[in-house]
Amino acid sequence: MGTPLRTDPRYKLYYLFWAKLIFTELIPYVTIVVFNSFIVVKIVQSSRFRRRVLKNMSNNDSTAGGGGGGAAGLNGQGSPLISGGGGEKEFNKKNYKFPCI
Repeated sequence: MGTPLRTDPRYKLYYLFWAKLIFTELIPYVTIVVFNSFIVVKIVQSSRFRRRVLKNMSNNDSTAGGGGGGAAGLNGQGSPLISGGGGEKEFNKKNYKFPCI
């Protein structure tokens, strides 16, 4: 009881099945998986960076001297070096704010 287009077997195959499957199922789910994987990679990178910075800070504080020598890491003089994409740069932990996770 439908129109000739609606009863056409090619229309049923291509539009009703494949187009709806691709546009309403595959594209949204693939997009969600891709974007979530980007988020997971960034979280892992951030966690590794934070762990490395904290390790460098604790190493710097412990090698700065005993007793009150732990303040050497706070004034920027004894700061650890962190390698960035373009080379080495000095890291001042007093001005660094860790991302909240």
